[in-house]
Parts: sequence; C-alpha cells; structure tokens
Amino acid sequence: MRMKSTKQGIALYFAVLVTGIGLTIALGIAEIYFIEHRITRGLMPSFVAFFAADSGSECGLFWHIKEKKFNYNDPPGSFTIRCNGMNRTVTHTKFGGGATPGGSGYDVYQVQPFDVPGGSCARVEVVQQFVPPTLQVCTRIRSSGQNKTCAGVVSGPVVVERTLTTHDPDTCNFQ
Repeated sequence: MRMKSTKQGIALYFAVLVTGIGLTIALGIAEIYFIEHRITRGLMPSFVAFFAADSGSECGLFWHIKEKKFNYNDPPGSFTIRCNGMNRTVTHTKFGGGATPGGSGYDVYQVQPFDVPGGSCARVEVVQQFVPPTLQVCTRIRSSGQNKTCAGVVSGPVVVERTLTTHDPDTCNFQ
C-alpha cells in the first residue's frame, strides 16, 4: 500500500507567497516614486524662477555694496555692469528731482535683463531714496526671475515668476 504524501506542492506554495509579498512591496515603492516624481516635476519651474531671481539679487547687491555703482549723486544716464559673465547696460533715471534729503524724489536703476544658466531670465531694478524720519539713503533691490529665457523661449508649459526684494540697510521701510 502506498502512502500519499501531504508535502507535495509546499515549495510551490512558498514560492508564490514570497513572490506575491515581493511584488506588493515593489508596487508600493513604485507608486511612491511616481507620485514624488510628478510633484517634483511640477515644482521645477518654480525652483528655476527662484534661483534666477536669486542670481539677479546677488548681482545687484555686488554692484551696490562692493563696487558702489548705484550712486544717487550721479546724473541720469547709463553705465555698464557685468552679471553672469555678460555686460549689462544700466539705465539711471531720477524721479521727482531724484533722491535728496527731505525730498520726495527717488532714483531708479534699471538693469538690462540677462539670461541665467538653466534657461531662465533675471530682471533687476534698484531704487534709492531718502526715507524719513532718519533721512538715510535707502536702497531697494528687486530681482524678478522667470523660468524662461529673456528672449521668451518657454522652458515648460507654464511661465513662473519669483521676485526677491532686498533692502539696504535692512532697517529701511519703503512706502
């Protein structure tokens, strides 16, 4: 008489069980990866625009603090600075008589837009005025970065702009 073995197929059962558990874990990890990838891809234009604005802000701060090129005592006109390895023309305009102690005028320095590596654009504006009650010269550097080149070639389906504003000294409050 032959005895029937009840252990037949147990290896197949464990192989299917281990494969099923492994497949479940792999699918869970893949789902997390694809969700994170989609979120990151959606944020990329914002990152590009922010870092373009940061690049413009750093350029403006360098020429203001280190090189002292933005001087309200200078007559209106234009001069050249270098940002990201490119020469840029700066146009100096006086409004309301310009920045004078006790006056309501201010000086605006408009930097020619420049491309930032990575296919983005930075636009920088520097404004100087005397601010009451201390009558100190306050400088505001506003840099706007976009996730497209200055020529207008869009790097993605959405054009995103981020703006950074810096005050020097930091105690200045512009109206």
